[in-house]
Amino acid sequence: PLGRKLHVLNLQSNGCSLPEDLAQFYQAYDGATMEWSYDCNGDVTKVARININPVTQLCQVRLSGLGVPPGQNLEDDLLDSEDGETWRPSFSRTCKAFCLDKCSACGSTCLVYSCIVPEGPFFHRGVWLLDLALNWHFLCDSFSDYMRLALVHLGLLQWPYALTNLGLGPKYEKWFHLFVPKRLQVDMENPTEAEEELSVAVPSATVDVSKLWQTKPKDKSRPAKQSRKNIHRP
Repeated sequence: PLGRKLHVLNLQSNGCSLPEDLAQFYQAYDGATMEWSYDCNGDVTKVARININPVTQLCQVRLSGLGVPPGQNLEDDLLDSEDGETWRPSFSRTCKAFCLDKCSACGSTCLVYSCIVPEGPFFHRGVWLLDLALNWHFLCDSFSDYMRLALVHLGLLQWPYALTNLGLGPKYEKWFHLFVPKRLQVDMENPTEAEEELSVAVPSATVDVSKLWQTKPKDKSRPAKQSRKNIHRP
């Protein structure tokens, strides 16, 4: 039955065949989900999740399913050019994306395909993240690399954001400091160009701690208050 599902999927995906590593995964497992939580004095919080949709839920991502009005194209294809502009996915006839996983914390992880001309053969272009603002971010070249990255990050919620210029939210960054502190240390030792420019453009403020607790000097120009004397009436 699973082999039949793969055959149907290949026909329905309009020429977008599964990568070999993902096809081997589906031959052994019809999807997989792994979650783990953190228990702090009886307060259980889910902090990690790794999920691969079943083969029947590996559906094509369309604008109509994302709440975008019909006829609105969010991005155009950018082919590799001499100007340094690199290709990115779009919602056009020359690009198709299929959802591997959908997470409310970061968006959808997708297999992306593209063709050079409309109605031409589609080629696999790697695994991409479609964030909550419907912007595309490249993650890795293959499904195997994606699973390695997910395991290295322990599947912590919003972990794909650590590979993009978006960065982690404050809540999720705390989980990284607690469970995978060395992962954040890598980013600190190898900052991006944008982070280096920010560190130069915004100097850190210095505070003289010795002056924080100094009392305010008295103003000698003001007359001293007259002390009240107790008046005893006869």
